[in-house]
Amino acid sequence: MTIPVTSILPRSEESIVVIGDERGIISILGMDGTVVSRLEQLAGAPITSLAVSQDSALLMASNRDGGMAVWKHGEGEVVDEFRAEHGAVQCLVLAPHNYVTVARSEGTRWSASPIGGVMPEPIAGTGPVPLTVHAVAAAGNYLLLLSGFTCILWDHRRKVIADSFTPVDASAFLYTDGDVGISAGGKFFYIYWDDFLLFDVAAQRLVRRHPILTQAISTTLSGDGQRLAIGGRHGLITIMGVNDRAMIETAPANSDIVRLAITSDAGMLGFIDAEGNAGVIAVETGDVLLGGERIATALEK
Repeated sequence: MTIPVTSILPRSEESIVVIGDERGIISILGMDGTVVSRLEQLAGAPITSLAVSQDSALLMASNRDGGMAVWKHGEGEVVDEFRAEHGAVQCLVLAPHNYVTVARSEGTRWSASPIGGVMPEPIAGTGPVPLTVHAVAAAGNYLLLLSGFTCILWDHRRKVIADSFTPVDASAFLYTDGDVGISAGGKFFYIYWDDFLLFDVAAQRLVRRHPILTQAISTTLSGDGQRLAIGGRHGLITIMGVNDRAMIETAPANSDIVRLAITSDAGMLGFIDAEGNAGVIAVETGDVLLGGERIATALEK
């Protein structure tokens, strides 16, 4: 029986793909499908999120039961191992012993404890009530928090809201569903709903607007804002280029595309479908770089 993939993180820098599966095992694969290494500290519950630090030194993962682990990337040495109340839908590495997780629409900052390990602190505004957080990106001394259709710039040193903006009135949307997100590095915020709207976060202004190309189940935006990948039904992936047209349309899977992850250089796109099949395609051509069969075979070894 094929082992379902639950999280994927392609890495152009090392020509690898990091795979988290239903067993809670993390497999690092070469682009030829060979197993480079395995990490089993979180075995027992499905992997829900993966992240690598900006300097590529640390790899972080979460499982569904709230287990968290951080390793020296490429070495497998455990840096931190801790537990949260819930599994994270996103994790972020700021520095050693300095992490951010998002779970159940709340953000948590993890920092070094005086007695060892790391300790949690809710990401809040002016009072003790945690902010609603759906996604997060690091932006210098700030965290860019996505809270519905609002972008919040949170100073993670002073632990206060530095700025925020809500560029649209959600009640005006015609469609009942869509997707929103932020680019890696926090430079752009996008809404894919009635239209595709791309905002420059620093300037707080709209920089692109275009009718949507297809209904989205999942989306991801490249760090430079130039490539939007859209996961659709029946395995369809559409990649929108700078001319706001479908640069690539391909169907590398049979089931709905439920997760997407794009590399920092926008060269590779990882995907997972509703049945737990995964793969990696080239963003510019749509060619399959690592197919589902090779990933499935590697996980079973």
